Amino acid sequence: MADSQDKQDGNDGFTGYRYLVDAANTRQYALRFDAGQPKPPFDIYAVMPRENGFRANETVFAFDDEKKITAKGDRLVAELTAYQVNIGDTGNPRKLFVASVEYDIAAEVDNAPQITLTLTEASRTQLAAEGFSADFPAAFTYQIDPENFRHKQGGGAELRPGVLESLPVPPHQEGGAFLARISMQQKVAQAIAREVKQDAAAKNTDVRDYAAPDAQTLVEKKTLGDGDTLKIVFNFESRRVTESVFNDKGVALASHKFADYDLDALDTAFAQLKKMGGTPRPLNDGKKPGLPRPDNP
Repeated sequence: MADSQDKQDGNDGFTGYRYLVDAANTRQYALRFDAGQPKPPFDIYAVMPRENGFRANETVFAFDDEKKITAKGDRLVAELTAYQVNIGDTGNPRKLFVASVEYDIAAEVDNAPQITLTLTEASRTQLAAEGFSADFPAAFTYQIDPENFRHKQGGGAELRPGVLESLPVPPHQEGGAFLARISMQQKVAQAIAREVKQDAAAKNTDVRDYAAPDAQTLVEKKTLGDGDTLKIVFNFESRRVTESVFNDKGVALASHKFADYDLDALDTAFAQLKKMGGTPRPLNDGKKPGLPRPDNP
């Protein structure tokens, strides 16, 4: 992002991906940080295809899809990371602003039960000082099912546990940046799998470790050079392959049908499972779902 004005409040020293949700539409973002500094590209995903991509000269408001609910005296606040992205003439990000903000939480029990999040005055002042637009979202309102309140002894009502934590910010982004997270995790898993395959081929060594938890399943594990672990599960009964990459930051998952997977890899897994005493369902047994082969279309 050229000419980025990087306000690193809440991101100092962070290396990895932040997942953002747009405050105005269904767009979601995966933004990579390296030692607290944002790095291109700015990956965009949208639930509604017509909303995908940036428009020239627009100002984008977004939030990290993780929040924290904190009690401060007699107040409840939602702690969030706010983002503003200024888009240039060519439709590419030009400036990025990042700041930690707080929203006061108020619950209305009578009449139409609702919860309101309102940007605190301190956060308004902070955003203005750091270059954010005055149009940054200042409040969100949620209509709440009365069943989410419970009566207190001595009168009054209170929210049931977990209600505040489950509220999406903004309200229309239910599920958080699920699309961005899944898409990026699949990209990471596939990239690591390619690197492992290329590295093994270059060294002409077999880095695979196999296990057969049952007669229809083969588990292949690979330890990567940076300490990550790649696990590939071949399930010959369900005809699916699941790839998982584990590291100290969590796990990235990708799942594939046999029909979409590499045939040579499936042949190798089939032979290995049989070698270990398994009885995998044949790849071409005439039953659906089957795999088309050049000699057996």
